[in-house]
Amino acid sequence: MNDKISIIIPIYNAAKYLPKCIESLLSQTYKNLEIILVDDGSTDESGKIADEYSQRDNRIKVIHKEHGGNSEGRNMAMKAATGKYIGFVDNDDFVEPDMYETLLKTLYDYDADIVQCAYYRINEDNEILPKHYSGKVEQFNNISALEDLIKRKRFKNPVWNKIYKKDLIQGISFPVGILNKDIIFNYKAFARAKNLISIGIPKYYYLKRKDSISGSFKYLENMDPFYNFIERLEFISKNFPSLVNEAQKALYFDCLKYYEILEKNWSIDKDKKKRNLIKNYIRKNYRSLYSNPLINRTHKTLLKVFMINFKFGYFLFNLYVRFERKKKKF
Repeated sequence: MNDKISIIIPIYNAAKYLPKCIESLLSQTYKNLEIILVDDGSTDESGKIADEYSQRDNRIKVIHKEHGGNSEGRNMAMKAATGKYIGFVDNDDFVEPDMYETLLKTLYDYDADIVQCAYYRINEDNEILPKHYSGKVEQFNNISALEDLIKRKRFKNPVWNKIYKKDLIQGISFPVGILNKDIIFNYKAFARAKNLISIGIPKYYYLKRKDSISGSFKYLENMDPFYNFIERLEFISKNFPSLVNEAQKALYFDCLKYYEILEKNWSIDKDKKKRNLIKNYIRKNYRSLYSNPLINRTHKTLLKVFMINFKFGYFLFNLYVRFERKKKKF
């Protein structure tokens, strides 16, 4: 077990977090690593920190570029990577010392194409946010993995808790200029894979920052997740028709979630264009949503109300959600 893993870290104004991130990689029990730091035009000390670390350890390569976004940096690094396997880490996160040894050993043991571990969510006080971890090692083919990804059970959209065979992801890139790009990268990678493994043991620490894009709902400014999930549904319809109902159901519930966020954070949708986009999508696809066997009777009733009066339908939806939450408490 001595194949090289290339670990890609796009960096932008992360001087506060970057040393801890890099140190966690240098402390890995698996030593045959190539660590590619992509300084995306940082205006703080991030680029300098990256260069200093590259002087300390020859496994570190630094790429400096003009600011163009996370996707651009990842794509550039994938082209430069010399490892047989590819991993990703975000510049404000860090990993357990044995993360990459665990992932690679599991990949060898199961002859897998993609392996992921579970992850901790931590806040800025380094407190671990509560979550259940199964501790199980579970095996999937591409169809069962895509279904699981759509349902967000074991597999989630981020790329940073996974390793990929480099040959598998040749030609797949991260879309430039949009947010939530991991969605698109992963469904394409999963579709190509024959064997995927999920390890229900956390080895990655994901920092949930208050000023992050996801934490501030900025990811909905251009409605990128909405369009990404529509693109995924189209891809599933064409290539995995047995999963269409599942993908459509997921998109429907995401639409309701986004609508709720926009209602509560109206400053990012003052002209209501984003909410109207969601409203029109649900109404336009009423027939196929209503005939979807995975959407329950309550939501089919809501769909009828949405067609007549969307605002009243949304009011009923909120009552239903509150009722379901109360049920779970008992």
